[in-house]
Amino acid sequence: MSTSDIAERSSRMKTWHMALQSGAMLLLYIVPQMPRQNVWFPFILGLISLFFFLCVERNIRASVKEREERWFTAALLGFCGYLFVNALWARAPEVALGKAVFVLCLVLLTPFVARAFALQSRETLVRTALLALVGALISSIVTCIEFSTDHIIGRTLYTYVPGIRPGDKTLTVSVMENGKLVELPEAEFRKYQGNVIVDIASAALNRIHSFRLLLLWPILFLAIHYVRPKAGAALAAFLAFAAVYSIFAGESQTAQAALVLSALVFFVAQLWANAVHWFLLGAWCIAATLAIPLAMAPYALDLHKAEWISPSFRDRMIIWEFTGTQAMKSPILGIGIRSTRVLNKEFKKTQKKMPGHVTPMRLGLHSHNNFVQAWFELGAIGALLILAIGIGLLQTIKQLLPPVRPYAYATFVTACIIAAFGWGLWQTWLLSGYALATMMVAFINSYARKVTAPS
Repeated sequence: MSTSDIAERSSRMKTWHMALQSGAMLLLYIVPQMPRQNVWFPFILGLISLFFFLCVERNIRASVKEREERWFTAALLGFCGYLFVNALWARAPEVALGKAVFVLCLVLLTPFVARAFALQSRETLVRTALLALVGALISSIVTCIEFSTDHIIGRTLYTYVPGIRPGDKTLTVSVMENGKLVELPEAEFRKYQGNVIVDIASAALNRIHSFRLLLLWPILFLAIHYVRPKAGAALAAFLAFAAVYSIFAGESQTAQAALVLSALVFFVAQLWANAVHWFLLGAWCIAATLAIPLAMAPYALDLHKAEWISPSFRDRMIIWEFTGTQAMKSPILGIGIRSTRVLNKEFKKTQKKMPGHVTPMRLGLHSHNNFVQAWFELGAIGALLILAIGIGLLQTIKQLLPPVRPYAYATFVTACIIAAFGWGLWQTWLLSGYALATMMVAFINSYARKVTAPS
């Protein structure tokens, strides 16, 4: 093969790589409307990065950064290893092993993708950022239309394409029978097309809010630091408005708290990044080590009976109290990955609703607090490994470029609030969201180094 042929082949590979990566980034921001489907995006980015190292760089060793934080890597791999061991005594071992495999894949993929971003040329980073912004703009426009029209796009799609109707109480499908609306059960509502009435539950969209928030701060960085400052500023203002509008138009109090607190951290970090770092480090250590007594404190103060607090949050207090009590029975090793769901079914047979309680004393499908669930299912060993991982993440953020740090700290706070009040520890879409948020922070750091840094 001649020199010109080799050069042409290399150019084609680089072009194809850039197009594929840009397309994935575009889809990444168009599809936060479907968090569960985004489980595959970390793996798609991983495949794109693998192509880059094998076909463009032709050096897989380039995927390994020379100066890795070895103790942080050891904590991550140690945590993954413990998950495999912990799964042995889980109530559903096969499911538990599947979660352990999934977490290990994300742990291996995230630095791999981050390293691929770091090796991209300025042109590739600029083009990828542009397409990501286009995707974010489209997604935000769709979101604003949906929340201002009672989800007209979603209702139309679900009306005429019954096969995509999701379950899990996301929507209700009704038909007219003898002049009355009859709600169809989930087992049947995918059979009816056309003459149906579809209602989308706002509370069922909480996953969308969480996923959107995890990706908000990196995309705002790309908008604010866009190569055309005036266009970037206008785009950033619209993206921020769309996020605020949709989140406060929804019913997720967790997302609302995450948005407010992450914004506060972002603005404070602009002036006192070092102080924010130490504050978050202290807060993480407290949350990871004292999760059980902190979670049980509201119940001890009878706040679960306070009518001025929303029923959903009062329900969480009851769950935390019951989970904390059960966690004390196996404090070192825990009861096993994802065993909460299994035990919850067993306890349902005997659970009772106490006076003044909005719900019976129960575990729930999950603890609505990742720190509490970690203590319950993984025990002190797992909680301490999570403590080390958080410390390592904050140390990594501290080493990012100064313009990036406020966005990274805001993303970290967003993830922490969602973890502390929102979802279960092993929900794959959320674990993917954490990984994608980390990948995007790595991307904006590479972008800042090669595009916005003064020459």
